[in-house]
Amino acid sequence: RIAMLASAVIVIPALVARYKLADSPLFEQLKRREQLARMPSFSVFRKHALPIFLLATIAAFQLMDSVVTGTYMLSFMHIAGIPLTMAATIIFVSRIGAVLGVLASGPLADLCKRRVVAYFAIGLTTLLSWPLVLAILGKHIGLAMILQFVIVLFGLGLMHGLAPILTAESFPTKFRYSGAGISFSLAGMLGGMLTPSILAKLIGGDVLNNWYFVPVVYAVFCAAAMLALMFLPETRDLKLEDLDRDESGSALGVKPNVSTDL
Repeated sequence: RIAMLASAVIVIPALVARYKLADSPLFEQLKRREQLARMPSFSVFRKHALPIFLLATIAAFQLMDSVVTGTYMLSFMHIAGIPLTMAATIIFVSRIGAVLGVLASGPLADLCKRRVVAYFAIGLTTLLSWPLVLAILGKHIGLAMILQFVIVLFGLGLMHGLAPILTAESFPTKFRYSGAGISFSLAGMLGGMLTPSILAKLIGGDVLNNWYFVPVVYAVFCAAAMLALMFLPETRDLKLEDLDRDESGSALGVKPNVSTDL
């Protein structure tokens, strides 16, 4: 309760920052031209349903990794015989990796293609989930701490930085906020809300025999996210203005056929 009450301090600077934060120049242009969508949360589905579900599937991997390493893994370690204090320390150290991953996501996204970084982060995180569980069962504390740190660095940190970039660059201005919000809401239900309960049901208290469900869940979300990435175009060289000019096409950058006849 003390930690939750202390976090309320964040509300004040957050409200001040939101008040001081100006809308983007593109959004200001739409307001001046009176081109804003009246009901964007509904209208966005008519034209941009595909990118919404693709982005939700990708972001669901990051949210799944967050809840598994941050909530369920605490219970898993406790059942495996690791003291609660040590388990909490492992999780705390791994969250430092999450911060570093967010900081690294921007430069990496500029240096490499966004999808390449996402493929690498998702794939490596999934591969390391297997040895992480085995390290926990074997009570190899140092190895478990290193593996969890790397998993959170890539699966949570890098993806947490990449998801807003991919989302912002997949919708035109008048649908950008609604498209991003709906995508993350769906991702929260797919990856964050259901995963701990599913793992708790599948594994129960028998972690020695049912441990493999953890990497299986990672593999399922990995396959879905990578499949979604295949259909999501690269956005590194895309100009946001092009998305606004492309309203008659799709939000994924497909150019409409323009006739040159006079």
